[in-house]
Amino acid sequence: MGICINQVAQGSAGDRSAVARTLLMQVGVAVIYLMLARVVHGYFTSSIASVLWPPSGLALAVLLVCGKRYAWGVFLGALLTHIIADHSIWTPALIALGNTLEALAGVWLLQRNSQFDVNLHALRDYTSLIFWGGCVAGLVGAAVGPAVLLVAGIFTPDIYPLQALHWWMGDVLGVVLVAPLLLVWHQFPADRLDYKRLPEIVLLFGLAFLAGNILFMGWLADSFGLYAQHFWMFLFVAWAAVRFGAHGVLLLLALIASQALFGAYRHTGLFADDLLRTQLVNFWLYIVTLSVVGMMLASYIRAETLSKQAIGKQEAFFHLISDNIDDFITVLDLQGRRIYSCPAYNKCGVSIYLR
Repeated sequence: MGICINQVAQGSAGDRSAVARTLLMQVGVAVIYLMLARVVHGYFTSSIASVLWPPSGLALAVLLVCGKRYAWGVFLGALLTHIIADHSIWTPALIALGNTLEALAGVWLLQRNSQFDVNLHALRDYTSLIFWGGCVAGLVGAAVGPAVLLVAGIFTPDIYPLQALHWWMGDVLGVVLVAPLLLVWHQFPADRLDYKRLPEIVLLFGLAFLAGNILFMGWLADSFGLYAQHFWMFLFVAWAAVRFGAHGVLLLLALIASQALFGAYRHTGLFADDLLRTQLVNFWLYIVTLSVVGMMLASYIRAETLSKQAIGKQEAFFHLISDNIDDFITVLDLQGRRIYSCPAYNKCGVSIYLR
């Protein structure tokens, strides 16, 4: 009897601990959502709807990794964000509902296909994330948010299409930049303890940081101003994709996006006038293109590497069998040239013709 009571008490304590952890994580999600939103509202929004909205990527990644129950944390963070910006309750509540439904729609669209891998190990996983979780699910938030603001009289019908487009663009860019970063980096790379690669990592990120400051911050403008063009950063992204895979690409993209945004805020570099003239539309096009190219390259290289490893294992298995068999096995090409013979060559022979 005493043992049973003790087990019940321990079970109750464990349940309370699990509930406390869940509540703490819900609050954590809300706080991080609010912080990201405040940075965007405070420094990178020159109109009602911004083409940069990192919280959308955070919300989608959290629900994919931790579960849909954390939609409450997303809703709380979005609600607080819009209450602070609007100083009312019903408009922020409806917009926050739209933000939450967008994330839930993205999760449903991705998980309805059992082949989707949340770790983005294959190219199809990344493209599915961007298309279904960003482009398609983003239509939900872009439909709800601007419509609520239109009904509330925040803006007039003539600018509604542009505001809805910018809203959608912001949600898509948030998914492109933030969601893959969180999904890939919630598991560390397998070679994280390989210190032999550290010098190359330092060199890559050091040169990328220097190039980013020249391009986006106006460093050494007198010396490199004529040659400071957007395409230079593609070289570093390709380097990261070939040598460090998706983990390296996503960290580098975060660095480049941060430098470009800081330059736009300070009105320096290639995006000096983009915030005022296009509301960061040029920045949006550049970062989306850079991200998609980098991640597709990293995914393709990973797939090729895995394919070569699989072929190598099959060849090793074939040699293991043929080297230990008594019969004679020889492999000939279409011209009749022998390309392999097993050690039992002088015994009996069975030929395999490659087509």
